[in-house]
Amino acid sequence: MKRLLSMAKAFALLAVLVIFAAGAGLAEENLFAYGDFEGKWKQIDAKATSPEGWTPRANNYDLIGPAGDIKYEGATALHVVTSAKSGAQVLNSVGVPVQEGTTYIVGYWVYVTDGGIRMSVVDNTEPRFYPVFNKHHFATDFEPGEWQYHEIEFVPPKGCKQLRLSLVQSTEREVKRTAAYFDKIVVRVK
Repeated sequence: MKRLLSMAKAFALLAVLVIFAAGAGLAEENLFAYGDFEGKWKQIDAKATSPEGWTPRANNYDLIGPAGDIKYEGATALHVVTSAKSGAQVLNSVGVPVQEGTTYIVGYWVYVTDGGIRMSVVDNTEPRFYPVFNKHHFATDFEPGEWQYHEIEFVPPKGCKQLRLSLVQSTEREVKRTAAYFDKIVVRVK
């Protein structure tokens, strides 16, 4: 009998540890399903093949497509070559459901070969009440020539139900054109 009680306690402890470990892993869960660029791609026009979960902004790019040669992880990364429009949105993600007041981290890897481009996190809740909800939270510009990891912290304001990721041509300086690769974009609760 003592042996059965001892085994029952061991199983109960094991169950608690498994539940705790699973709960701890939830904080690291990626809330954005389209950041690894390993899914479907759709031909938009002669210059753009867009990854699933993303929509290009017309006339703000010279090239959007998959890259297999320069990637951080997996088989493909996103390759973007922007047109020469400073501050223009190039590519926007689908909305990611969020809860107001919760702190989110948007993490991603970027490799810039030329120019300046930024990731932006913005409230995607409809209708958008400018400028209260649609404030961009920019990462800093990137240094060319190497894979770099960046994070943006975002706390949804009152009424925000979704965030959107945008790739935006640099607004800090005059840029003629930017060539960059993005990979492993993650949205998680801090």
